[in-house]
Amino acid sequence: MSHPRARHVTDLAAPPDGRLLFAPGPATAAYRWDGEVLCRLDARLSTAGAVPWDVPPGERLLAALPDLSRAVFGSGAGLRITGPGRTGRVVSVRHADSATFVARNRLLVSAPIMYLPDGRGREERGWHRVHLVDTEAARVVDRQLLGDSVDAGVDALAHPHDGTVLLTAFEGQDGGKVFAVRVDADRMTVRRIADDLIPVDFSPRGDRLLCIGYHGGPVVMLRWPDLTVVPPCTGSTPETRRRTTTRASPRTVASWPIGGRCSW
Repeated sequence: MSHPRARHVTDLAAPPDGRLLFAPGPATAAYRWDGEVLCRLDARLSTAGAVPWDVPPGERLLAALPDLSRAVFGSGAGLRITGPGRTGRVVSVRHADSATFVARNRLLVSAPIMYLPDGRGREERGWHRVHLVDTEAARVVDRQLLGDSVDAGVDALAHPHDGTVLLTAFEGQDGGKVFAVRVDADRMTVRRIADDLIPVDFSPRGDRLLCIGYHGGPVVMLRWPDLTVVPPCTGSTPETRRRTTTRASPRTVASWPIGGRCSW
């Protein structure tokens, strides 16, 4: 089963009427790597910083620090933690699909357990795990199963203030599961908090969570952290301005007038 990555919007020019726009994506959406240069992007996805960066072919960007002093790349060979002009160190977490810095020297990584089925010549994805990595020592300090997620692709969304990282496991026609992960003294707590929702973004204050339905349906605004619904909230109004493609289906993400009932 293939699990295409989310495609993030790039046309974030603010409309003249001052509406607040929402752009989907995990924490890595603020960075871009073209194979030679690592860029940090601002809220409009314009380049706010750039550093030449060289990594082996076949690796893809998973995360970076805001000052571009360190970045994380993943591949089937492992997880590369590196700085500009340095080869970096490789951690044996293979095929990682998301990585989020929870501190300057701590990284939360999701990755499948790969296995070789009997009689087949290539690896397949099994259970999913979440790893806590010490980036200074390049080693895993904690590791847990991500619930009962099997053959999933995972995206990450970091809360802007409280340290929570939401991991959404996409399991194709079987739906999706949302897990909240918190780190305390190098130990993770993993809690399943929702099914068949796709978290899109937190509000700047962190007290609202914008979601879309895994199988369609309206845009949903939830209070954080109690996850009660903030009514009304729909993506079918004339204010709709954004389109995003997720693993589940093409969806429209709404924008609302600042000060309106559904604004941040």
